[in-house]
Amino acid sequence: MTGPFVGMSTQLFMGFLLTLFGFIIYFALPQALVDQNLVLLFDIFFGLLLCMLFGLVLLAFNVQPLVQNILLCFTLYFLYFENNAIYPIVKKNLISHKFRNRKTATMFAFSLGFIIFLSVTLTVQISNLEYS
Repeated sequence: MTGPFVGMSTQLFMGFLLTLFGFIIYFALPQALVDQNLVLLFDIFFGLLLCMLFGLVLLAFNVQPLVQNILLCFTLYFLYFENNAIYPIVKKNLISHKFRNRKTATMFAFSLGFIIFLSVTLTVQISNLEYS
């Protein structure tokens, strides 16, 4: 599909998401606070936490090549003195398996994020039950 409206669906989708986000923050959150609707308030905070998790995973994707090259340089080039051919081999291997590594990193980041999120939520719930 070519033409001037190719990227329009992405722009419309992002515009809709950002409009929904603004509506929730500027209308639904204060309304939940005024009405003392704790269910809606906690649902909004849960959604914000999930969006923060998604944003941090995207940030990790953007920083991942830089950190990968720094770790590769530091571990293989500076610390591993046995053979000088290992550094280019590992670098080519990382380049050739970039998409598979990205899938693995995605699964690892989301699973680790959800485990940390559930752990913190459970700790807060347990302390809340002990307090009450």
